[in-house]
Amino acid sequence: MKKEIFIVAVFFTFISSILFRHWIFDGLAPIAADLQVNFYQPWKSDNIPSKYKPLGFDDIRIFYPQRIFSIEQLLAGKLPLWNPYEFSGNVHLANSQTATFYPLTLLYFFLSPIFVWSFSSFILPIMAGVFTYLFLRIHLGKLPALFGAVAFALSGVMIVRLEDGIIPGHAAVWLPLALYGVDKKKFLWTIIALSFSILAGWFQFSFYVLASTILYLLFRRQSIKVIITVLFLVLTITAVHWLPAMQALKFSPRGDASSVDLQTHLMPISHLITLLSPNFFGHPTDNTYFGKSEYKEAMIYVGLLPLALALLAIKKFRSNKTILFFSTVVFLTIPFGLNFPGIAFFLSKIPIVSSFLPNRIFFLSSFSLCILSAFGWEYFSNKSFRKILIFLAAILLLILLAILSIYINDKLLLSTTHYSFFQRGIERYLLIMLLAIRESFILIIAAGLALILHIRSKITSKFFLVTILTISIVGQLLFADHYLYFSNKNNLFPSHPVIDFLQKNTTADFSRFATIGDAKFTSNTASYYHLYDTEGVDALYPTWYGEFMGFVQSKGQSIVAQDRISTWFAPAITSTSNWQSPYVVNFLRIAGVRYVVTKNPFPLPPKSLFQTAFRYKDWTIFEYLNPLPKATFVSSYEVVPDKKTMLEKIFDPNFDPAKMVLLFTPPSNKPDTKAIGTIGTVQVLSYQPQEVKLKSSSSGPGFIFLNDNYFPNWHAQIDGKESSVLQADYTFRAVPVSTGEHNIVLKYHYF
Repeated sequence: MKKEIFIVAVFFTFISSILFRHWIFDGLAPIAADLQVNFYQPWKSDNIPSKYKPLGFDDIRIFYPQRIFSIEQLLAGKLPLWNPYEFSGNVHLANSQTATFYPLTLLYFFLSPIFVWSFSSFILPIMAGVFTYLFLRIHLGKLPALFGAVAFALSGVMIVRLEDGIIPGHAAVWLPLALYGVDKKKFLWTIIALSFSILAGWFQFSFYVLASTILYLLFRRQSIKVIITVLFLVLTITAVHWLPAMQALKFSPRGDASSVDLQTHLMPISHLITLLSPNFFGHPTDNTYFGKSEYKEAMIYVGLLPLALALLAIKKFRSNKTILFFSTVVFLTIPFGLNFPGIAFFLSKIPIVSSFLPNRIFFLSSFSLCILSAFGWEYFSNKSFRKILIFLAAILLLILLAILSIYINDKLLLSTTHYSFFQRGIERYLLIMLLAIRESFILIIAAGLALILHIRSKITSKFFLVTILTISIVGQLLFADHYLYFSNKNNLFPSHPVIDFLQKNTTADFSRFATIGDAKFTSNTASYYHLYDTEGVDALYPTWYGEFMGFVQSKGQSIVAQDRISTWFAPAITSTSNWQSPYVVNFLRIAGVRYVVTKNPFPLPPKSLFQTAFRYKDWTIFEYLNPLPKATFVSSYEVVPDKKTMLEKIFDPNFDPAKMVLLFTPPSNKPDTKAIGTIGTVQVLSYQPQEVKLKSSSSGPGFIFLNDNYFPNWHAQIDGKESSVLQADYTFRAVPVSTGEHNIVLKYHYF
């Protein structure tokens, strides 16, 4: 068996080498670096020549900067608990998609980050293929097991997750190994697979993997003791990963989605057409996708031949329990990804699940169809396979007739009412759909020709089956080639004069910067370059910061968080006077923003508040002259329990955060701050992501105010004694101090 698995592993390594040939032979990287320099500032303005596919946005704006920050901290011997560079400070390890404890993270200690990133993509089809083969070999012969393994490794849901963050693919790929452990009663494999899925850092797919495995344990009549033991060990092993995430989720604006939000990602029933033709509603790499939600999120395509064989297997569900299980999964999961009446309302009432994108459940549908396709191979017969191919061809013909009917009706409507449902011209959409169907017809014709040759004894049964396997592989490789992207590694976060200036001038005082208008940087660019930003995009961040930024953006009209996963500073500055709005200057002052990056033409700020600090081509960086330093001694406070009232005070033109801090609740040890003329100074001795060391001196009691985000895991020591960290000025931190000199240490920790 070991030799057999080795051969299978070599086979899938060969398949993956074809998929990633541009990485292996051309030195390109499977990351959206070319998109970065063409789509995002500040590189976009330099017109760097490179071709790119409009995919992998999250590589640049979330995942790669996250991974680099994690590795830097780990290499320094520290856990990456807190990231000071995004959202004015944010949880990091608690954002589970950082995958800090995933085994492949160890490779970053020895190899270059871009190599490990690329290898993590390369190894996914191998893992998917080998794990699925192991599971199927328990039930089936070598060739059917290989077909099912190929089907899953090259399924649409795996292809679209090979890149674009990698993390979802690694969370999903452990499912077949977990099921293998169940069937072999080698539960250690199940525990390892489930643990690694969770540690991979994509909670929704890990939830599906865990739930499916528990259901499979029940289906195989395993004892409750075994199930509880497996679950207990998995949750214990991964507690360091999911416990911080649960706390961060509690304090985040992500929460549970409404039925209206869920409907955005519930697909119309017409989406099932993509089982036959994945690009029926267009393709993102061609900028032609016009379907609902996102192409990758709604992916359900497994290939025409695997689908045909899966349908063949489903007919046998009464005679095989494994087929019954996976057929049930298919018929239960597909409706929960479709916009049937009541589905959105039902999902919105389930805690945690309501925060998921519902169409991602097609991952389970796809995996189950791939498993069923292997059983379909086992039950294969000339007659039944011919019927399935005819059935699929008939469906495609009906779709073709429907398309022509839509075309005729739209043209008649346009001629009589001068109105069209297709604003960009129906011909454009028809061409997209017809081209997509063409690819499916070619695969059916190829399989049909092979079947005819087999029936007429022109080729042997074994040769025919190998031909079917080859046709399936070629079809999926072509599908993958259309989607996957590769870039010049030199275009990955390259240097730029604007960034160089900010790095040089913010390192010493830890001041922040902001980009506005056409100069807007994508979120988390700052994290890669160790710059301090007020913006960010991440799965989780503090609700209070989202509300604070929402109040700024709405100019006091709303205290709702801007977004579930991101914040931004985008004032509508159309004239010099707009620069003086309290929603601009009060924000810049309290958040410690020293530099504002703009692109010409842009209204000049008033010289009384700003001065020109740097120019490069059409870039101008203005220095704001009155930001708070990182830490400030403040002599008085006011308790303001109401959220809106506090925000209104903060953005009152007369409010000075250097003179008063606003607190939601009174401090436990109320300092006597009524003394007149109390003065104090604060020196930043050390500023690290998880630890800040300060030295203060004051003529009276007061507070040390830090313009970094508050979070409950921040703790303070004053002269070696525990002290409280307060939530101040809505979203920042304050530490009460008594008269005199003090050494203050703030640390982020859980215990």
